[in-house]
Amino acid sequence: MKGNSPALRAAVPIVLIAIVFAASWFGRRAWSPADDQEIPPANYARIVSLAPSATESLCALGLGRRVVGVTIYCTYPPEVKTLARIGGYDNPNCEAIVRLRPDLVVALPRHLEIARRLRRSGLRVLVIEESGIAGIMRNLETLARTCRAGEAADRVIADLRARMANLRGRTRGLAKPRVLVSVGRNMGDGGIRDVYAAGKEGFYDTMIEIAGGVNCYQETAVKFPRLSPEGVIRLNPDVIIDMVDDPTRNGTSPAGIREQWLELKAVSAVSKSRVHVMGGGHVVVPGPRFILILEQMAGLLHPELKPEKP
Repeated sequence: MKGNSPALRAAVPIVLIAIVFAASWFGRRAWSPADDQEIPPANYARIVSLAPSATESLCALGLGRRVVGVTIYCTYPPEVKTLARIGGYDNPNCEAIVRLRPDLVVALPRHLEIARRLRRSGLRVLVIEESGIAGIMRNLETLARTCRAGEAADRVIADLRARMANLRGRTRGLAKPRVLVSVGRNMGDGGIRDVYAAGKEGFYDTMIEIAGGVNCYQETAVKFPRLSPEGVIRLNPDVIIDMVDDPTRNGTSPAGIREQWLELKAVSAVSKSRVHVMGGGHVVVPGPRFILILEQMAGLLHPELKPEKP
C-alpha cells in the first residue's frame, strides 16, 4: 500500500480512536488485583509517562518539571517535545526507561507486561485507567495525591469540576438536540462512507449529555459502531460533530470536511447547516483538556447560550 493511498489516509483517525479509547478496556482484561502495587505518596522527581493522557495530566497538575521521559506520541504541552523518548504507546522500551532512572513510572492497564518488567527492575509503577470523564478526574486526584502536587493541583481539579457543573446548570431545561459524534471515517475519496460513531455510555456520550444533548445512537453493544450513509440517514441527527485530530491533513480543511457531508441532504443536521468539525490533538486524548471539548460542544449544541464574561 502506498503511503499516500486513500485507505491509509482514512485509517489515521480511526486508529487513533481505537488506540486511545479501546486500548485501556482490553488492557483491563489482562490486569488482575495481584498486579496492583501500592505506591506511597512522595515528592517523586523523575517521572516517566507511558501515555499522552498521563503526560497531559501530570503537566496540568504542575508536575511537568518532574517528568523526564515520555512516548513519541506525547506532544502536549509543547515543552514535553524536548524530553527523552521511551518508545511508542504500545511498545515502550524497557531499557530506555530504566536508563532514565525514574523514581515513578505512570502506566495504563494495557502496559501489563512492561509494568511487570519494570517492577522486577525495582521501579515503582503507578497504573491509572482511561474510563471516561469520571476516570480522568480520578486519575488527576490519584496523581496529585501520589506525587504530592500541592494546593495548585487541587485548584486545577476544583476548576474542572466547577466548569462541568456550570455547563450542566446552563444547559439544564434547554431542548436536547440529537447528536451524532463521528470519531473517524473514510475521507480518502472525499465522500461519506464508513462513519465510526461514538456509541452509548462512552467518553463522548457523557460529554453530549453534559453539554445538553442526546446521543442519537442508543445501542450499547458496540463502543464505536460503523455506520453506512444509509445508517446516518436513518438516525437523522439534529447535529453532527466530526472529530478530526488534524483537519488540515492531506490538504483538507474544516470547510472541506463539512462540505463532504452535503451528499446526505436528507439528514436534518446537514439540511440545517448544523455539521461542525472539532479539530486538535485533544479531541482524541482522554486527558484534562476534555473540558475544552465539552465547552465547545455546549456552544455548538446551544448557540443560544450567551458567552460568559471573562
